[in-house]
Amino acid sequence: MKKENKELCDNMFAVANSYKASAELLKVANELITDSARRHNIKVNGRPLEFESVILSRLLLYSLNVEILLKALYLIEFDDVMKTHEWTEIFDHLPKARQQEIIEKMNPVFQTNFHDLLNENKNTFVEWRYSYENSKLKSDFSFVQNLTNVLAEIIMPIVN
Repeated sequence: MKKENKELCDNMFAVANSYKASAELLKVANELITDSARRHNIKVNGRPLEFESVILSRLLLYSLNVEILLKALYLIEFDDVMKTHEWTEIFDHLPKARQQEIIEKMNPVFQTNFHDLLNENKNTFVEWRYSYENSKLKSDFSFVQNLTNVLAEIIMPIVN
């Protein structure tokens, strides 16, 4: 890999890890705030105070993370940068052995319908960052979270 691409790949991995860490911190903050609100019976407009909107932020961070990590894998494989947001487009260009490795490391519940789930979630970041424009968005948070963990697990030994 060209030196400048190695540096770019390292930076991509570092940024993706930052997004993942931020998503996990949001989860912990959400749990602490929600637990405190429930224990103290805090209400807003007569309804229990909940902070489930944190899920949206976590989904956006994880989905951006997936995109960056897929692009980093493409860079590792081909020493070239792919410019697209669609996960399926990037994934389909990876070598078959790398695709298989990703699928095999996924939680077994996602392995049999991996391609369908990838296709259903392929534009998660692009679509959900403008979620206020479309109330009919769907995404599989568990799949996205699992995919980001798998991609990080595969890339970490390569960039370290």
